[in-house]
Amino acid sequence: MKARLYKIFSVLAVFFFCLTTFTAGAKNLTGGEVFFLKPNDNWKQDGARFAVYFFNDSKGKNTWVSMDKVSENIYTVTAPSGDWEKLIFCRMNPGNQTNSWDNKLNQSGNLTWGGTYNTLTVPSSSWDSFTTSWSTMSVTYVTGNGTSGNSWCDGKSWIVNGSKLTNGSITFKKVPAGSYSFKVTDGTSTWNVAMGYYVLDDASKKLCTTDNDLNANFTTTPSDTDTNQNYG
Repeated sequence: MKARLYKIFSVLAVFFFCLTTFTAGAKNLTGGEVFFLKPNDNWKQDGARFAVYFFNDSKGKNTWVSMDKVSENIYTVTAPSGDWEKLIFCRMNPGNQTNSWDNKLNQSGNLTWGGTYNTLTVPSSSWDSFTTSWSTMSVTYVTGNGTSGNSWCDGKSWIVNGSKLTNGSITFKKVPAGSYSFKVTDGTSTWNVAMGYYVLDDASKKLCTTDNDLNANFTTTPSDTDTNQNYG
């Protein structure tokens, strides 16, 4: 059988999260807000998973949403549509995928949202009921010439908030050889070419070229792809 070689790409923005801890007044969530959890070693024990409980006691509404793993130290969730007064980050039983209080192992306190912060860091020695470790993590996205059937940009074509970067980077696996373009955005339309962006693989780092539309551009060939093989 003939081997087809693919590229594993990471887009790296040459800037990093700005983390600022502060306290702010309450503001209700209405859906679409992105939150991050940075669990401590206690919470990462036993292969635990994580979920967030959104609720509004004054309206008798509540819902659970499971968190997605971004890395060993970062998990993310998007608030569902609704009018939520508070939220609780929970460490959940890994042996049962149903989100419920019966399957909750540990939890934060009842948290209000100030409209700015989006990251909860579990204090190093804590298990439960912490409320004072909110901070702000910048959220950026990569958008580009994705096409159906190609993992580049998750197959999305120039969707401004299409593929979220975490810790300044994102990885697209099994990207075929070809020519690609992208921007890094704030989820609206902002992109600063002066920041500089690289396409990374396991062996090299290449500075992308830019064009008059402020796109970052790069081209790869099968000879570039020596880290991941798919046989068929």
